[in-house]
Amino acid sequence: MGCGTGATSTDGVPSRVADAQSPNDVSIDVGGASEVSSTDDVLDSPSSSVDTAPPAPTEPECHAEGLSPGDHDFTLDHAGKTRRYRVYVPTGLGPKELRPLLIDMHPLVLDGPSMELFSEMKPAADKHRMIVAYPSGLSGSWNAGVCCAPSNTNGEDDVGFIREMVAAVEAKVCVDQKRVYATGHSNGAFLSHRLACEASDLITAIAPASGTIGIALPDCKPTRPVPVLHFHGTADPLVPYGGGNGASVADTITFWATHDGCTDAPVQTYKKGAVHCEARTKCAGGSQVELCTADGGGHCWPGSATCPVGAPITDIDGDEYMMTFFERFRLP
Repeated sequence: MGCGTGATSTDGVPSRVADAQSPNDVSIDVGGASEVSSTDDVLDSPSSSVDTAPPAPTEPECHAEGLSPGDHDFTLDHAGKTRRYRVYVPTGLGPKELRPLLIDMHPLVLDGPSMELFSEMKPAADKHRMIVAYPSGLSGSWNAGVCCAPSNTNGEDDVGFIREMVAAVEAKVCVDQKRVYATGHSNGAFLSHRLACEASDLITAIAPASGTIGIALPDCKPTRPVPVLHFHGTADPLVPYGGGNGASVADTITFWATHDGCTDAPVQTYKKGAVHCEARTKCAGGSQVELCTADGGGHCWPGSATCPVGAPITDIDGDEYMMTFFERFRLP
């Protein structure tokens, strides 16, 4: 199901590389998540009469081993079990170039390599120069709270595994620690919500598809406002839009908007065919909560012509839309 070219190895838990960002980016720190803007948008301040220009910023040093562009398969030992993950390095990426990392998590019964095929993330990853990690759950499942067996019934530490995987990836390729994002479909979407709840120090923003917040809402206590972009079809029979397997979409969005301190009403940001998106942008820490609804859409990945159950959602390129969303935010 995949086309990995890298060798398989076993990792420990290396320390994370030093905080850094691309020298062409300026961080506008607003307390929680913050937005990234190009230096082209920053006006020069008036010149001083004293010729004392500030020193030029130094290029952050990256100590990662370095990976060639393409797919690389790895394993690590976590909680006494061998865990697997795939890393995709986009084309044209310099060996010491710090770039964002996107964690793309599969639905129930699939694995990391099959999620790579299912979400078709490579073109967008190449365009946005974003590294993508495809972890594999045990027995094709993730422990995301209420979903899904056997990982949730076995109490698997999938949040801990994702943390350990990110540290291992950072030792192999230059990852900007302030720009680590998570997405997933169905069971993987549930887990992305859980990561936002329990690992908001690690995960900058999430973009779940066809999976609501699966753990009990009072138990979700992020330490900062988390930007959220949620995709869902109104005719999803497995994770109903109105609730029944986890919280409803409305309750999920209301929770995140409340937690993120959003004070505005949703405003339409996208409309094409059956898909319409509405966002709340006046939120604490520069965060944002956005919902993309596909009227009549099934249990699908947004933008894929192939849908596991129900009508596909083809009126939006979900990969492109979420990567553009992610690029607005970084950890403080």
